[in-house]
Amino acid sequence: MTPTSEQVAMPQPRPGHEVMKTARLAAIQPSRLSGTRAFMNKMIRERWDISNLLFEVDENAEGTVVYSIKAPGHEFSFIGFSRPPSRTARTGRIIGQAWDMMGALIEGPATEAEIETARREIPKLYTGRATAGTLIWCRSNRSMRVFDQTLEALAEGRQPSVADLSKVCYLMRNTGLDGNGTFGTRSFPSLGARHALGGVLEAQLLTAYLMREFSCDLVEHLAARKSDKAVRLDPQLRRYIGVGNGSALGLIFFVHKHPRLINGLLAAREGAIAAARGLKLDASDARIAKLLDLVRQAIVFRRQDRMVYETFASSAEVASDLEKIVAALEEFRKSGTVLGRKADYPLDILAFEFEVEARCGSL
Repeated sequence: MTPTSEQVAMPQPRPGHEVMKTARLAAIQPSRLSGTRAFMNKMIRERWDISNLLFEVDENAEGTVVYSIKAPGHEFSFIGFSRPPSRTARTGRIIGQAWDMMGALIEGPATEAEIETARREIPKLYTGRATAGTLIWCRSNRSMRVFDQTLEALAEGRQPSVADLSKVCYLMRNTGLDGNGTFGTRSFPSLGARHALGGVLEAQLLTAYLMREFSCDLVEHLAARKSDKAVRLDPQLRRYIGVGNGSALGLIFFVHKHPRLINGLLAAREGAIAAARGLKLDASDARIAKLLDLVRQAIVFRRQDRMVYETFASSAEVASDLEKIVAALEEFRKSGTVLGRKADYPLDILAFEFEVEARCGSL
């Protein structure tokens, strides 16, 4: 039913039974409220310093790496053990027996004792025990096809194909981020809110980021060992590369165990949406132009998206809907109307007319 001007005058947060629909939750896209973006913005704002202290890896990918992470008032180390990829016993689950990389995120500098303890204990997994200052144990495997294609390209002095990279968008995928007491790691409640990694999942997010950095450093290193004419990854391509994920089963348990946290996240998001829908805008408002730019970016993303979605509409269908929103916003800029109606609250009318979020979460 088309809303009247009175109905859209005072937008309210949507009721819980609407917000918590499975298809709608599955469609939520990352935003400034998301843990990953919030943590990355924190690292940038506080100017965290991340440097490579050790990269002793041979041409077969066997060796040890150490990264130093310095945050305001805290220092961490990421210890990684690289191995030649195994064609057997590989799996994306924790039950695997062979990994291309195993590592640990620890508090403080990586001493020889810490490195050797991690080297000895991590491969034991369930029977192993972490040191008292260990926050995370992790494991990852290469995307064999894309990693090898990227390695060959760099060794030959050229950049890898974007079409090849886009098939998976990562060089390595995470097969386990274990912490909060698992294997003897430090419990997260003991960190406290003022700890540099005291926020929700921040230790895991930092580890995943370092796994991604290691995968890019490794492919460049192996290419240089293979050929004198090897080149480094183009910075824009390096930014494009992410880190894969094995199953994310742990996140399912996380959601069930932290209902208040999930409520807080969704409530903040719903409050922001209601505030945006309640903006009284005129046709010349600069925020309309900004919104148009964002919607056009979303269209480009959806046109280029190769993911096959099972719970909501395809990206091609969503892009078509977004183009309709662009047309409606352009109409508002020209005449002050949306879909032929006077619109003091144009974003609320658009929200009623186009259930974009329920389909893909683009806005």
